Amino acid sequence: MINMPDKKFIYILLMPLLFVSGSLKVFSAQSEFKPSFYQKMQKRSGVELMRAAYKYYDMDKKDSATICWTIVANRYNQNTDNAKNLSMCLVAMGNLSFMYSYTYFDYQKAYYYINKVIKLYDQYEVGNQFDIAFAYNSLGGIYASAYNIRPVRTYALQAMKYYKQGMLRALKGKDFYNYDLLAFNLCEMAFVINDYSLIAKDMIAYRRYCNRKSALNEIVLLYDNANKAHSLGRDSQALYFLDEITKDKNKKKLPPDVIITIRQIMAHIYEKQGLYTKALDIYRQTLAMAQKNKYQDILASTYNKMSNCYSSQDNHAEAQRYRIHYLELKDSLSMICNIEQAYQMQFLNDINEANENMQELQRQQHLRDIFLFLACCIIIVISALLLVIWRINHRLRRSNEQLYKQAMERISPPKTSIVSDIPYDDIFSKVKTFVSSSDEIFSNDFSLHRLAKLVDINYKYVSQAINQKSGKNFNAFINEYRIEEACRRLNDQDNYGKLTVEAIGVGLGFKSRSNFESTFRKVTGLTPTVFRKIAFEKKRNVILSIHAFLL
Repeated sequence: MINMPDKKFIYILLMPLLFVSGSLKVFSAQSEFKPSFYQKMQKRSGVELMRAAYKYYDMDKKDSATICWTIVANRYNQNTDNAKNLSMCLVAMGNLSFMYSYTYFDYQKAYYYINKVIKLYDQYEVGNQFDIAFAYNSLGGIYASAYNIRPVRTYALQAMKYYKQGMLRALKGKDFYNYDLLAFNLCEMAFVINDYSLIAKDMIAYRRYCNRKSALNEIVLLYDNANKAHSLGRDSQALYFLDEITKDKNKKKLPPDVIITIRQIMAHIYEKQGLYTKALDIYRQTLAMAQKNKYQDILASTYNKMSNCYSSQDNHAEAQRYRIHYLELKDSLSMICNIEQAYQMQFLNDINEANENMQELQRQQHLRDIFLFLACCIIIVISALLLVIWRINHRLRRSNEQLYKQAMERISPPKTSIVSDIPYDDIFSKVKTFVSSSDEIFSNDFSLHRLAKLVDINYKYVSQAINQKSGKNFNAFINEYRIEEACRRLNDQDNYGKLTVEAIGVGLGFKSRSNFESTFRKVTGLTPTVFRKIAFEKKRNVILSIHAFLL
């Protein structure tokens, strides 16, 4: 007879086989999938596809443009002997990198294509120094964009690395336009992470080789002066140089996103000085510019910065409001990348795989089958070994636990009650009355000590009362009330329907979406998303029933 732990491991043993079987079916289905639009466009020449792509892009049919550029880009291995056609493939790859970075927010695919441009350029020596410098600028821009949504220092350092490489290539080809552009972007990343030492040598070299006058050159020198002043703690001087950059005479030379970034830096300096009103005024200006130009990533970062600024003012209501805006927009950006464009991304991925592997597919099919068979055998053997090891460890652990229990029984004195006269019923009643009527429990720093202080009872007695009368510890006890309120809010479409699941969880004191979802499921048996969906469907059915009755 097989007990439950043994059954679980048999399921684990069978899962690899099911996974491999499913993978083979999926692969077979994908190899036969050829959308009609793709088949139609596949027959066209590279020049025709490029024209069609730009036409679709101008018509705001970005998915169709992306497909056309994908077909051209994946023909690079057919055009390695023709410099003109290979250059066209590289242009298509650069356009794909731009689309994935700023339309689909898929930085992994954006990196794949622009990195491929650089590799092919160096391999076949096609194009010119302008092309390669611009490619490095685009590569750095991918990490800079990712930093706007999720400010991780690693992203900034990667962006700066590629900007520096691009500057060297631009200088080699005397491409001073891109040299200026890359230097400007390098200054920007150094400023936002407040580490001028990373670019000091590069800017010395820039000043040495760029002793000329040009519109962008003058702006870069102002930015560099602001950077140095800020690194030395001369914030007023830094603000002066930054303000010079954003004056009307320079605005026409810079794109709106650059002006927004500089103004955000100015706001950050004001915030650092404690001038929160000035900082918020600038943030509102940048917010309007981001909304006007539909910069979703910059809009999200601005909401986050404003939330932090209001928190520094102890204006928690406004801080929470902008925090919710940030979470909602962050969720929407994630949806753009992972939900609304999911089919398209999978489709494009299928195209890439089909085009890159079509010639080798038949030759490698036999080897793939052998590999999968060997992989299955290895997985089964490893699973069997893990099962044996688990059973041995399980028996050993049970034996050790039994020995520990026996030892503790021998050395532990008999327990006596010294607080039997404590009125735990009254304490628990007082606690229940408080938690059911107070919003304090929805604070993320609410604790047992805080509860004890609010009900004016020693925290040890409060803990004992909760444990004895509810059969739960403090966290489980409080979470039940939080989940009860969460159910009410998820069911209230009128007042909370626009909030994300994460925003509702944060508003109830849960520190992360995963913590909220696991607790909700433990209490209700459902995820918050499924609960909301059921509530919505029930409400809709009631409305339809009333409507049908009235008719």
